[in-house]
Amino acid sequence: MAQDALRDFHTAVETAKAAGHDRLDDAVSTELHHRWRHAYLVGLAQNTGRRTSQNKRHPAWVAAEILKKRTSEILLFTTRFDIECTNDPAQRALRMVKLRMEVGGCWRRVATAQWYCTVHSYLDTARAHGQDCGFTRLLAASRGWR
Repeated sequence: MAQDALRDFHTAVETAKAAGHDRLDDAVSTELHHRWRHAYLVGLAQNTGRRTSQNKRHPAWVAAEILKKRTSEILLFTTRFDIECTNDPAQRALRMVKLRMEVGGCWRRVATAQWYCTVHSYLDTARAHGQDCGFTRLLAASRGWR
């Protein structure tokens, strides 16, 4: 249910952007917020009292509680159209580092991985702003120029 509501929020935001609006229609926003609230309340109700074999709260209950507590953060893209619905760019930057550390056995030291992340982040930011990411940009990153 929450996934459907989130998908509908995304669709509504994209439709509003395409129409040139800078915010969602109040009626659409209210209806979607009601669906979002209903989704996490159902998740909490259906999983209250459920425990894992280690007597911890059930993951479904924990997820519903996170949706409840972090609603404003999760749905921030619905009020600020400059924020993306997903965090794919952030995940993409970390995915390669984790892959190299776990599978390839590279970067046995955290400091080396941090250095790579710094340079990679610098180049990703430059690329996102339409700047050249060639050798001069790499030299600038290694020298700490911004």
